[in-house]
Order: sequence, then C-alpha cells, then structure tokens
Amino acid sequence: MAVVTVSNRYPATAYVMWEIATNFECFTRAMARVATFRQLPEGPLEEGQTIRCEVSLFGVLPWRPHQMHLKEFRADDHCFLSIESGPGIARWDHRLTITPTEDGCELTDSIDLEAAPRFGTPILAAWARYCYRARHAPRLAMINERTLREA
Repeated sequence: MAVVTVSNRYPATAYVMWEIATNFECFTRAMARVATFRQLPEGPLEEGQTIRCEVSLFGVLPWRPHQMHLKEFRADDHCFLSIESGPGIARWDHRLTITPTEDGCELTDSIDLEAAPRFGTPILAAWARYCYRARHAPRLAMINERTLREA
C-alpha cells in the first residue's frame, strides 16, 4: 500500500473552497487536462452518495468504469472520505480536508491506495500525485473567476 498526500493553499475561505471542491462541474474543470468523465451527476456531492461513472484518461484512452462512495461527508468540518474503485485499483481511499489559514485555506488530499496487481502500486501512486497536483491551477482560476463575478 502507498499513501499519497498533496496539499495546496488557496486565497479563498474554506467555505468557498469546499463549494468548489465538492461540485461536479468544478471537478470536471479541475480534471480537464487529466481525464474526461461520462455519467457524472450534476451539482454538489451529497452524504452517502455512490457515483458510478466512466473515465477516459486524457480523453483519448478507452472508457473505464469508476465508482466512488462517500463513506464520510462532513460539510461543517469541510472534509470527506470517499472509497473508490475501478480497473487496476485494489484500494483508493481518498480523504479531502480543507482548513482555514491566515490568508485563505489549505486543501489536503490524502489517498491510501494499492494497485491490482500490487507491483503496480508505485505507478498508481505516481498517477495519483499527478492527478491531484493538476487540480491546483484550475481551482485557482475558478477562485479568480468567482472573485471577479462578486466584485
């Protein structure tokens, strides 16, 4: 098993970042350079929700099934735990937490993962690091867009 942790700071309140991080439209935008999704629901994540969708890496590789179940969802604390599965994944437990900082907030993604077969775990961990880091710039753009709209 491997643990991947990616943290980024944002010039937004934890509440604003939570709205961005838990909205499917924002998720799709944040992942646009990494993957394309089919059959995602609209709107925000919901407690206890199970999402079944298809994903194409970089929008060019074959569509593969993916499932995400929200095991924990605490909007007041700005955190959730999703248990995810798909081909080649033996374990993908993703905990997202958002904590206030003096100048905004910090979003941390921590993923406990294991590939199937297990010898692929280092490759899966490298992929996870890439995916979660790739979300940072699009999220900053969404914050800036929101700030401009509200100005």
